[in-house]
Amino acid sequence: MTNKILISTLDIIDLPLSGKMLIEASAGTGKTFSLIIIYLRLILGIGKIDKIQRPFLVQEILVVTFTEHSKEELKKRIKKYINYFKEVCINKKSNDTTLQYLFNKIKNVDKAINLLIQAEQSISELAIYTIHGFCYQTLTVNTFSSNIYFQKKIITNKYNLYLKSSNIFWNQYFYNLSDNISNIIIKYFQSPGSILNNILPILSYDDNIKKISKRKKLNIILLYNKLIKKIKNIKSQWLNYHKEIVVLINQSNVNKRSYTKSNLSRWINIITMWSSKSTKDFDVPKELKYFQQNYLISKTPIGQIPKSIIFEIIEEFLKIKFSLKTPFLIEAIIQIKKIFNKEKKNKKYLNLTI
Repeated sequence: MTNKILISTLDIIDLPLSGKMLIEASAGTGKTFSLIIIYLRLILGIGKIDKIQRPFLVQEILVVTFTEHSKEELKKRIKKYINYFKEVCINKKSNDTTLQYLFNKIKNVDKAINLLIQAEQSISELAIYTIHGFCYQTLTVNTFSSNIYFQKKIITNKYNLYLKSSNIFWNQYFYNLSDNISNIIIKYFQSPGSILNNILPILSYDDNIKKISKRKKLNIILLYNKLIKKIKNIKSQWLNYHKEIVVLINQSNVNKRSYTKSNLSRWINIITMWSSKSTKDFDVPKELKYFQQNYLISKTPIGQIPKSIIFEIIEEFLKIKFSLKTPFLIEAIIQIKKIFNKEKKNKKYLNLTI
């Protein structure tokens, strides 16, 4: 005699919390939300009407999933909903019909709030694992009884290995760069640790790395040379026109309270001194903004407007983003992840965080 499998529509609020059960659902049908509702019921001890269900601690609820990404996503959403449902209990209402229905099942609201606060305080002890992570944890805890001994090490703190990888990248990357480019990048990031702190959230998800890897990479040396050429060009243009600029502005009706003789003299001297120096970095004097064509027009409400091709050139120049930060970060993300994976493999670390 074969056992018949009974198939029924899922009632997530009254679903029995004991026994064995298979829930089958296609993508985008609310599996994660259903799991969170079950999790909340276990924390609050909300079983079927005819059965008494004791509340469970978060340490007593095991959740096993397939991938590192889904594990992290579950952790994030369970934390979020524990906090949100606590607010529902405090306010005694929810805009979500499922959560409102769940709230209506609570017999002692004050006790429920305390249980949710207790869950929040123990949130770091959520027992959510990948399948291989759970298996490894079980075998490690029961090493003697299972007669299995592991030579591989588990990464208890990924940050330290990422920091080591960041140090390796830092030394390798800067070795091939000129001092001029290195000095620019050091203005953004003073150490391997400061780079890592900027990109660590991205490194945690392989999907992010794949997307970034597909982006067109800019050669940082070529980009530096291109931007330096633009700065050299504007310096040359300024040195050709700066005497004419004084005459144009003095003969115009531009607001002389802003463009006083002392201001004009000081601005022009600063820019001229800058233009006369060799170009090694992306430093641009802020005083250039006073010589943009549209800026001069805005400062000349009536009468003769100072106009010159140099003012238009300056305006276009100031629209350029003089930075190596983005291409450097893209390279850092890709290379540090590669080094991390290589180090992990060489050291025989398992790909888990438990």
